[in-house]
Parts: sequence; structure tokens; C-alpha cells
Amino acid sequence: MTNNQNDSDPSKIQSLILFKQDVKETLKKEAVALESVEQEDKIKLVYEIKPYGGNYRYSIMLINQSSKSITNIKIKIIFPAFLELHRCSPPTIVEDEFEADKDKAQQVKLDFDELPKNTKKQINLYLIPKTLNHKGEIRTYVNFVNYQDYVRVLNSDPVDIVVPPLTIEKTIIPSSKIGEIYDDKNFKKALKSYGVGIEGEDDEDKKDLYFNIMEQILRFHNMQLIAKDIDKKVLWYFGKCWNKNEIETSNQFEVLVIGQLEANKIEFLITSKNPEFLVSLATIISNDLKRRILSTGIVKSAADIYDLECKNCGLALKSFPMKGESIECENCHYDQIVW
Repeated sequence: MTNNQNDSDPSKIQSLILFKQDVKETLKKEAVALESVEQEDKIKLVYEIKPYGGNYRYSIMLINQSSKSITNIKIKIIFPAFLELHRCSPPTIVEDEFEADKDKAQQVKLDFDELPKNTKKQINLYLIPKTLNHKGEIRTYVNFVNYQDYVRVLNSDPVDIVVPPLTIEKTIIPSSKIGEIYDDKNFKKALKSYGVGIEGEDDEDKKDLYFNIMEQILRFHNMQLIAKDIDKKVLWYFGKCWNKNEIETSNQFEVLVIGQLEANKIEFLITSKNPEFLVSLATIISNDLKRRILSTGIVKSAADIYDLECKNCGLALKSFPMKGESIECENCHYDQIVW
């Protein structure tokens, strides 16, 4: 009888109820903590670098596979000073320089407000080597705020980039093989297109000068003339190249370069089966072209020699427009002013 009365004591019943409430609160907190861990496990950073035409393309993708948004995303990408940021997507990226390990490096920053649940965002940097024979690393740092308003960090491993120097050897081929190489799908292509910023320029003397400069560049870098059309201002050069730092030269790759003047553009189409060599050869030709044009005194600054890639998609524009005129890209229809 006494035992039954004790079991019915209101204070004891209350303590049992409180115990159940504590269990619920504990389970709720554990569920929240588990969800937080699961969200962090489902925020992923994927990245890669590879040759892309005459550039290196460094791509990152931030992926939110969780059931909640992340906010206040801040991305910082650090890359070596021997690379130049040529183009980026999206175009709302801020670039600056800073000191890192006593060497100048460059960084780009990108902020965006939110990455909703089950979505992803990709960022591409198109980088051009300023010179050859360099090694370096690219790193990415991401800060974001999770659904519990905690700041979280997600960093990449360092990605190595090597810009090889080239040795080029003259190689004779029959002109009939040019079309075969050009159409071969195993040969990658890079098109470098430039316009020289001189108002009112449209005379044959300038065209002859540019055509001679194009030929001087390819001869100087030990390529073999295969064919030339002086009237149409087109020339074809061929060679074999390999990494100058490698003692073994058996790993050689054929390179075909087509130079032409068209629609007030100076263009080089470079083809090779080795995409890294494409980037190196495009860098050699671009640097030498600017140096030789500057030496003529036609323009006073390399800034007056304009790269005619579309600022949005990267394809070559159909012509070099007059100063202040806009031109629409035939590929993506982006309207832009070159100079």
C-alpha cells in the first residue's frame, strides 16, 4: 500500500515527464548536429587545369548536394605571377597582386550571395603564360556560411602547372599533306588573332609589313616554309617540337602553323597533337609578334595590339572593328567594343 502511494507521488511523476522532455531535446540536438555534419559533407569543391586552345583553363566547381542553401560564399584563387589572367567566366572577378613567399603571385576573388540546395556553380579562368620554362601551383580557398550561420572553409589541394620550353626542328612535308593534318581530329587547334590599333589604317604597305613580320617570326623559330600565297597573304609552316628540358628527344610532336591576314586581323592557326605545346608555341608567337611590331614604331605600346578573342566565349571575332565601334560575336552573339 505504501509502495503504491509512493508511485503516485506527483513530484515523481513530474520528474518522469521532465526526463522524457530532456530525451526529446537531446535527440533534437543530435539530429541538428547530424544534419550539420551531413551538409558539410555534401559541399564539394572540384577543380582541374588543362590546356584549352592557346590558354590554360583552370576550372573550379562548387557543388551543394545538401538539402539547405549556403550563403555569403567567398572564393579566392591564387596563381603564379608567370601566368596572366586572359579571360574569365563569370566576368565579375576581381584581380590583384600580393606577396607570397617572397615571390609575387596573383589572386582573383569572387563573391556571391547564395548557392541553393542541390545546385552547383562553375568558374573558369583562362590563363596565358607570360614566358616559358616555369613551374608553379594554383590553389583555391572557399569560405561560406552554412544553414546554422557558422562560417566554414573548403580549400583545394595545390594544382601543379608546368609551362615547357620548346625545341623546334625544321621538317619538310609535301604541301598535299597540309589538308590531311588540318582535318585530322587528333590534332588540337589554337587560333591567335590580333588587331593593331591604328586609326584609319587600311593600306597595302602595312599589310605587306605585317605579312613579312609573320614570316620572320616562323623562320626565326626554326619552322619550315611549306607554301605561301602572297596575294591572299597566307603562309604555311611546319616543324617538329619537343620539350627542351628533356634529354630524350624521341617524344616529338608535329606542328603546323598557318599565318594569314584577313579582315584587318593578324592570325596564326596552330595545330599539334600535344595541347601543352600548343600553349607554349602560341606564347612564343604572341610575344615575338608584339615585340616586332613595337620595334617598327607603328604603335608605342603592346596595349595597342589587341587580342581579338570574344570577351564572353573566347572565339575569334570576325574582323577588327574601327575604334569605338561595337562588334557582335558570331558564336555567342555577345556585343562588345574592342578598343
